[in-house]
Amino acid sequence: MKNKQHSCCIEIAEINLLIVFHGANSKIIEYFSERYKLFFSKSTRHDFIINVFEERKTAFRKRYFVDVDKGNLNNLISFSSEFSFFEKDGNMIFVSSFMLGFINLAKRNISVYILTMGKNHYVVGQLNRFLVAIFYNVFAFHYNFLILHASAVRMKDGIIAFLGQSAAGKTTLMKLFPAADLFCDDRLIVKIRKEVTAFSTPWSKWDKESIKFSPDKGILRMIFLLGKKYGRYTRIKEVDLLTALKFARRDSFYFYKYINHQKADGKRWLDFLSAVKYNIIDFSVRPNTCYAIKEYYERRKNI
Repeated sequence: MKNKQHSCCIEIAEINLLIVFHGANSKIIEYFSERYKLFFSKSTRHDFIINVFEERKTAFRKRYFVDVDKGNLNNLISFSSEFSFFEKDGNMIFVSSFMLGFINLAKRNISVYILTMGKNHYVVGQLNRFLVAIFYNVFAFHYNFLILHASAVRMKDGIIAFLGQSAAGKTTLMKLFPAADLFCDDRLIVKIRKEVTAFSTPWSKWDKESIKFSPDKGILRMIFLLGKKYGRYTRIKEVDLLTALKFARRDSFYFYKYINHQKADGKRWLDFLSAVKYNIIDFSVRPNTCYAIKEYYERRKNI
């Protein structure tokens, strides 16, 4: 229904977000609920409030003109091909062609304005992109965690992750394991505590498929770096930390101003990789690969 508020709370990696839809119609709320329902939380504690507004083209362009074109946004702190983050008056502003976001860390309040195109699923898709962006560029540094471009599966005593660029075979490899063992696809959150804790996320390439990932966490035991493919065999070998560091950071976003260039961020990644006991690389994705990985894992675990 128009001109009414609807709110829901989601929890991702122990961060509780209260999402408040202002004036959204029931279909948008339905699409969002379908996508995030497994991550809904009943917690009354909210780490951040995210206010979501739909805006027609005229109103959106006017806001864009005032806050971006005339806003003197010259303090760029993070960017990608799809969006940019700026700092102004102690707050952060997210800018893309179809969204404007205003992030106040002190008040733990975020407002995002989405240009409506008359398609409800489009609005939810844009909101999903915004949530991914603020986890990479805001929450990762605010809560001191890392986001890996990885899929992951659960073993008996922990999690193993498969890192790699797009089309390296992360999802293909994950699908070779039983459905009950699947942990997450495409994005994995990790926090360094006494051991490295891995958290599942709702952001998956399987959005249109039947399988959905639930909130879960576990100790990250091993990392597989997916590289080149060689012939008929699964080739597994250990790699040194610096090689693993270069590989793992390849798809990360950097918040330049707040990490004192890339050295400080490199140390965070090095600490993370050092905390994982074994760092190895698998050059092949084939039907028997999951068995080779399980065998290797069990063998190394007992060393």
